[in-house]
Amino acid sequence: MIGWLRKAIQSLLTRDVQFPLTFLFERLLLKTIQVRQMKIPQNLYENYHAHVYFNAQTIAQAEQLCVEAGRRFKVKVGRVHRKIVGPHPHWSCQLAFNAAQFQELILWLEQNRNGLDILIHGLTGDDLEDHTVHASWLGEPQKLRLGFFSAYTQSQ
Repeated sequence: MIGWLRKAIQSLLTRDVQFPLTFLFERLLLKTIQVRQMKIPQNLYENYHAHVYFNAQTIAQAEQLCVEAGRRFKVKVGRVHRKIVGPHPHWSCQLAFNAAQFQELILWLEQNRNGLDILIHGLTGDDLEDHTVHASWLGEPQKLRLGFFSAYTQSQ
């Protein structure tokens, strides 16, 4: 039995089999990098918001993350909303910051979010575009309640 197993392993390690496996691995790695790059926010605007999403089980974690971000980076920390607010599909806390704070803050948030999803968007004066076109994510993208913007516009 051992001889058969050794022979099977050796046949898998021949160049003919390694090439397709290496090729598939490289393609998978490239795809992962491409997907990851799409999620990394870019510093393109003067001012930004980051919305940290949480629920009843992660509220303490989110609150600690936001307070620490405020302390470390001197960003403005908004209220910890324990309800759905605006277009956001989850409870959230807003961080307000500028382009000079962007790089260090985003890197720190990515390293310390521990599974929390964070919407990052530039502030251009167009709320709908800010939350869609000018938005990127740390973590899993969430479906925003975009109907909020048409209801908000109609009430103005």
